[in-house]
Amino acid sequence: MVKHFINIIFFVLISFNGNAQTLKRYTLNSLGFSNNTISSMGEISIKNDSNSTTLVGYPIPPKLFLDTTVFIQEGLFCAGDSIKLYIKKSPFNKWYENGTLIAENKDTIITKKSATYYAVMEDGFGYTDSTRKINTKFDTYPDVTLNLSGDSVFCDGKQAVIRSNRTNGSNLVWLMDGQPITNASDSLLIKKAGTYFAYASSPNNCKTFSKTKYKIVVNPLPQAPTVRDTAFCQNQIVDTLKYNVTIGNTFLWYNSTTSASSNIAPKPITSMAGSYNYYVSQLNNTTFCESPKSKLTVTINDLPAAPITSAVSYCSGAIATALIATSTTGNNLLWYGQNATGGSSSNTSPIPLTINTGSSDYFVSQRNQLTGCESPRSLLTVKINPIPVEPVVNSYSFCLDVTSSVLSATANVDHILYWYGSNATGGSGSTSAPSAVTKTVGVYDYYVSQRNNLTSCESVRSKIVVTINETPGAPKADNVALCVGATSTSLIANASAGHTLLWYGSNATGGQSSKTAPIPSTNNKGSVDYYVSQLNNTTFCESPRTKLSITVFEIPTTPNLTRDTANYLSSSAINGNSWYKDGVLLNDTLTKFKPTASGAYSVKTLQNGCISPMSSIYYFLVTDIINLSATEFIKLAPNPFQTKLNFDFVVKGYQKLNMDIFELATGRKVTSRVGLTPGSPVYLPELVRGTYIVRITSADGKLSYQFKMVKM
Repeated sequence: MVKHFINIIFFVLISFNGNAQTLKRYTLNSLGFSNNTISSMGEISIKNDSNSTTLVGYPIPPKLFLDTTVFIQEGLFCAGDSIKLYIKKSPFNKWYENGTLIAENKDTIITKKSATYYAVMEDGFGYTDSTRKINTKFDTYPDVTLNLSGDSVFCDGKQAVIRSNRTNGSNLVWLMDGQPITNASDSLLIKKAGTYFAYASSPNNCKTFSKTKYKIVVNPLPQAPTVRDTAFCQNQIVDTLKYNVTIGNTFLWYNSTTSASSNIAPKPITSMAGSYNYYVSQLNNTTFCESPKSKLTVTINDLPAAPITSAVSYCSGAIATALIATSTTGNNLLWYGQNATGGSSSNTSPIPLTINTGSSDYFVSQRNQLTGCESPRSLLTVKINPIPVEPVVNSYSFCLDVTSSVLSATANVDHILYWYGSNATGGSGSTSAPSAVTKTVGVYDYYVSQRNNLTSCESVRSKIVVTINETPGAPKADNVALCVGATSTSLIANASAGHTLLWYGSNATGGQSSKTAPIPSTNNKGSVDYYVSQLNNTTFCESPRTKLSITVFEIPTTPNLTRDTANYLSSSAINGNSWYKDGVLLNDTLTKFKPTASGAYSVKTLQNGCISPMSSIYYFLVTDIINLSATEFIKLAPNPFQTKLNFDFVVKGYQKLNMDIFELATGRKVTSRVGLTPGSPVYLPELVRGTYIVRITSADGKLSYQFKMVKM
């Protein structure tokens, strides 16, 4: 049996959005087959500007006497595209769409549907075969619209925004003048001129271009105006600021970088010195684009201060010199004579006349060498004054060697004295009054004039006669010793005949004198010096001061009495002791004294003529043993004692005795000891210093004796 081969050629014509594209023919060889035998799988690629898809050919298993066929599997296109399916003419064929017969004996069918297609072919001998199924798919075109936020025409430095509204899931591409712009956002910030539009594409690259295209015009900014800084003098009358504007532009003025603009040029205010900034731009009259601002600084220069002048006074007939005023650094003086306003200035200062008394006014200003600003005029008054009269003076009398010998004279109001020492003429005057020389007794002449404080005109000199008298000798006086707290009387000194005592208290120098003698105080110990002089009742010359030393001695401290082991009473005072027994003065004055009889002993001490208070009374007992019989006794020792008493006794029928101790002053019982045996030490640390009655008793109450004991 002869094997038949049918070479089936399959054509696909694709029409996009109704626009036919070039027909592409694909044969088996182009699919990678040879000798009309399918040996491998091949691919067919169909591409144009906006779509691409791949049609894949697969081998067909042999069927009946037909060797092979070709089918197209899968095709993905955009909505509105047309697909033409071709097969080589065969005697008979049938086309199916989704399994439904749609055409017979046609080499070509056209579809715009998404469906499954295949063809069944017959060779005329009764043998048939069919293509594999072809699946067509059409992708939807996305929607995209654009909206402009802002003006399409603006000035350089401004901007506009184009916002897109597109189908979800689509891709957006921005274009400027047909060239893609990298911008993944739905908003495009526009700063440059150009034509802007966009397209949205589906996942299968079905593109939809925006219907709106925006032509953006960016106008250039004018150049910043050319300005220059300027300066004025304070309070100068000025016009508005003027500069040249570029043709086709208008100036806009600003008081600061952020203030509102005005097309009226400002007029600088010159009332206050300082630097003030103004800002100006120019606005294009066609595009209304504004240039950057130019800054100009207007400096209001301070007027110089009026020059410093001082009124000038001349004495009548004096030789005058050129007037003087003080200018500040960097300024020149301008003299206007006696013109307060107007007139012509001169750099040369005038010389006033001194023939007639009276006042004349001259005026001067100063001009700054850099700014040319002129100060207000200063007044300089020239006064020609008369000569003063001579001052009123008195004669003087001083004591020999005194230091307070300053001379004085009476000047008129608004005059000052000028002293010339012993110079009747010539010499140099001094405003300090001289002190008369008091080293030598005699009569001397001094001279003084007066000068007017306002005019400096000086009078003729007046003569002062000075007499120097002898100094009296110092008065005689003796030092005084007193005790603290003692009654004091007025101090005494001896004055010479015709003289009066002057007391100065404790002032060796200076201080205020008194004719009443002071009474020294004895409140505190120590030494105080008092001073007294004597004054001559005729010449009133005072002698040197005499010193009186007043010493107030402290009352000696109260002496303490103690008793030693040899039964001597000792005073804490080393010397000056006076001993007393029961308040009666004894003859003994030594530091130690041994009583020969019991009693209350005390002592005083005399130091520097001052007597101390009486010491505490010491009760002295000659014996501290009570003899009961020739063989019996009770003994307490020592007396006085400090902490320990030695207690001993021999009493028939008693081995133990009790001890009670009472305060002598109050009779109050302070302590007790029970069951004391002979030879027992008795410690009494609880007792304070004082005198006590010690009572010794037996337990049966038949024995009772008392001792007077002193606790140190």
